Amino acid sequence: MNLIRESLFYSAMRSFLKTLMAVIGFAIASFVILIAFSMFSSPYRIQDLTNVTILPDENGSSAVLANNSPVILQIDITDEIGNQNLNFDIVSTILHSSREGLFAHDRVKAILLNINSPGGTVTDSDNIYRALLAYKAKHNVPVYAYVQGLCASGAYYISCAADKVSATPTSIVGSVGVILGPQFNFANFMDRYGVKAKIISEGINKAPFLPFIKWPEGEEAKKAEQPIRDLTAFYYQRFISIVTKARPMLSEKELINNYGANIFAAETAKNYGYIDEADSTREEVLKELAKGAGIEGPYQCVSMSLVQPFFADVLQGKFSLMKMLLPDHRPPYHRYLYLME
Repeated sequence: MNLIRESLFYSAMRSFLKTLMAVIGFAIASFVILIAFSMFSSPYRIQDLTNVTILPDENGSSAVLANNSPVILQIDITDEIGNQNLNFDIVSTILHSSREGLFAHDRVKAILLNINSPGGTVTDSDNIYRALLAYKAKHNVPVYAYVQGLCASGAYYISCAADKVSATPTSIVGSVGVILGPQFNFANFMDRYGVKAKIISEGINKAPFLPFIKWPEGEEAKKAEQPIRDLTAFYYQRFISIVTKARPMLSEKELINNYGANIFAAETAKNYGYIDEADSTREEVLKELAKGAGIEGPYQCVSMSLVQPFFADVLQGKFSLMKMLLPDHRPPYHRYLYLME
């Protein structure tokens, strides 16, 4: 009986291993074929991954109109800026796609920024802001912002690209500031358990505040911090300049000395000059935006989203096994400089 049981066990194991190897072989073969196909086919086009959703217009209608009808493009700034769901690459792809395919021949007549975000990274916020300015200038379209919830820091930075900013009565607006952190240090914890870390670097202040080595103290700490403080101050001054340029009622002196990085209820934000309207509905903003864009009659209000298939990065040449296996060793200020509420 033991022999029979062992034979059955080994037979089952052999069958399992054969099946497993067949599945692995099929997966490898499919991967190789996919790579080969990508080498001889046309370049992968990210716009092919754009999904279009028809949204209600000012009358609440989401009926499909003719392919030559005017379009208001709604771009949702409704997440942390800089993450995988909302970043410069996504927004720039949406803007690029809004002039092609279904939207060719200048169909997009205006942009509505639908904002409910606490902010995010400096770089993505600034890049999105500049992309919207460039799009507006190149295609001569108005951009309005509609806040329904939170428009803080990086989200407010982006709203400065808008010609007009409106909000719901319960929205919160502001937080014009820059934050670095949080940063943690585990050196004492590692010493306690005998864990060592070695860093090999060249250049002054290449890695002054890594979490697993002891941070400098006293004058050395001040010297190490100063470049990062200067960088933070530069981003803050740029933020201030962009806000005061977009919002003439806000003076630099008031913004720095009185309002700071505080957040305000919509009505207060309007009184201080952060926004234009503090008791708006989406329908009202759309109606005004359509009028400002010179749209007469029905229009299509749409949003666009990106769907990234599994092999998209491979086909675009962006896939890197090393990125998956090795940790990110960029200086900490690249990861932690935020415009956040």
